[in-house]
Amino acid sequence: MSDNNDGMGKHIPPLKPQDTEPAVQRNSTMTEKAAEMRQRTVGKLSSILKSGGGANKEDIEQAEENRRLSLLIPALPSDLVGGEVPYIGGREDETVWNAAAQACGTERVHYCYSISDRKCYYFAAPSSAMANFPDSWCPLAAALPGKSEFIDKETIYIYEQDGSAGAVRWDPETGRMQVFLGASRTIMPRIQSMDANFVTINPEAAKPVPWKNRALRQEALSRQLTKWLFFSGLIVTLLALFYWFISFTMANIF
Repeated sequence: MSDNNDGMGKHIPPLKPQDTEPAVQRNSTMTEKAAEMRQRTVGKLSSILKSGGGANKEDIEQAEENRRLSLLIPALPSDLVGGEVPYIGGREDETVWNAAAQACGTERVHYCYSISDRKCYYFAAPSSAMANFPDSWCPLAAALPGKSEFIDKETIYIYEQDGSAGAVRWDPETGRMQVFLGASRTIMPRIQSMDANFVTINPEAAKPVPWKNRALRQEALSRQLTKWLFFSGLIVTLLALFYWFISFTMANIF
């Protein structure tokens, strides 16, 4: 019996104290992670409270504008046109829209522009050409004077997308803005043959320039005016009925 017990003792390994260490380490790791998560949550809440308490209307509007711009998709319309018109203070939007409408042959146009050196530089496209590009912006607009990608007028700015390419430059002799648009295989050799510096616009790094649409804005204003007239008429009608009811009641009493 003693021999058997001795043999069994040889085959059964003794318990080692280090076998319990992984469990202790896991518990300590989970505790550290929980503390870190609590610290992050407290930090986020404090930042939200601070921003909420000190936020004003301008900050909220700027945040909303940045969010709206981040949702725009870069696109290159096939009927893109561009040019420049004199700057007239207070009438720049109407001036650019009028030039864009004449260039595109329709009053329903999408346009964007910048103001520099007493001139308005613009891009425009017929609204019908934007059917496949809702909520989009043209990266070439970021190369207009005063925008994020503009360097100087001696540089040629290029953007390529889906086999199409567009470029904008300023003629060294006349100083006029020129727009090139077409297939990449035909446009790129022509652009590269010009003696000038080239810059390829990266839509992810450039600040988006949203399109404007005067017709949509006028329709929105018309809807607001119609709604205002409807509620105004409704209020006047209710006041008239109330006055008639009071008058009828007083007449019957006296």
